[in-house]
Amino acid sequence: MRRIRLFVLSFTILALPFAACNTGAQTVAKVSVTCNPNALTAGSTISCNASGTDTTGKAMTLPAGTSWSLSDTTVASVTAAGLVTGKAAGSDTITATNSGVSGSTTITVESPAASSTSTACTDCWLSVGVGVNLEPKSFSDYSNAGTILQTTHLGNATPQFLLGVSYSLPWRDFAWRWLGCSSVYSEGQPKPAPNAPDSAQEDYCYPWKAFVNVKFATGGSQTFSGFTMGLAHSVMSKLDIMVGASFSPFNEVTSGFRSIAIQTVEAQQAAKNPYYTQFSLAAMEHNWRDAFDGFPTTLVSSNGAQGAPIYAGSPLSVNYHLGGFIGINVPLSFTKLLGIPNPTP
Repeated sequence: MRRIRLFVLSFTILALPFAACNTGAQTVAKVSVTCNPNALTAGSTISCNASGTDTTGKAMTLPAGTSWSLSDTTVASVTAAGLVTGKAAGSDTITATNSGVSGSTTITVESPAASSTSTACTDCWLSVGVGVNLEPKSFSDYSNAGTILQTTHLGNATPQFLLGVSYSLPWRDFAWRWLGCSSVYSEGQPKPAPNAPDSAQEDYCYPWKAFVNVKFATGGSQTFSGFTMGLAHSVMSKLDIMVGASFSPFNEVTSGFRSIAIQTVEAQQAAKNPYYTQFSLAAMEHNWRDAFDGFPTTLVSSNGAQGAPIYAGSPLSVNYHLGGFIGINVPLSFTKLLGIPNPTP
């Protein structure tokens, strides 16, 4: 029994140095901090890691309980896991502490890059064209030339000059391809070769546009002649056919003046006044086109002398009417006109 006790005591004494040596190898002597990358922008996040070295200079796994801190919390913030989020431009020192030993490194926070988003619209076009209104025959546009009403013939026979904008629609087209589809979804996109696959042709051919234009007509009672909107289709390079609706102002005879004018014609024709035989009572009653063309706003005697006005108010008033429109359009690229480079397709 005494021999067993002596053996155990001797083994314990021999093992003590090795135990002390093993305990010393697990002591944290140095903490190192690495952030990859060590630069970030405001609003972004990076991850930092802490590693340890023992008293013998060997790398070791740090025990649990590493804490993180920053020298300037206005520049960045850090979580308990070492995740750093940038707040404002500047430099900051991040420190990790474990077992009473600290290590640190420097990180840099940069301002976010300025946005380079282009305001160019590669699908937008300046619309310049000409066309005609398709109006019912009951619409007449008059001007008051002194004391005589005159028809300006604004409508189906008067060219309407257009200025506005159009926008390429993402509608592919096949039926008109033989005419040479010239509208592209992105103007910087190169035109495919004739033998290119259908997929390439489809990506290129976007011939439909929606348009809105202001109309001008030099033959009307006023230069501005309303608006038109609708759809345009490319039929050849830089030429569109336009079909849409028009909203046009007409200087028309007021109901009050028309009533007085009809009474005047009835009375003067009954009195055999030759001047009023040129006017049709039926046309005036139905307000047919040109019914009041050449009609005087004053009473005219049989010898042609003008008298007092037959109506106290204005004989004309502006009314807007909805009609049809057809024309042609030349689309001009906004990006080219403004000198804006095309984006990479």
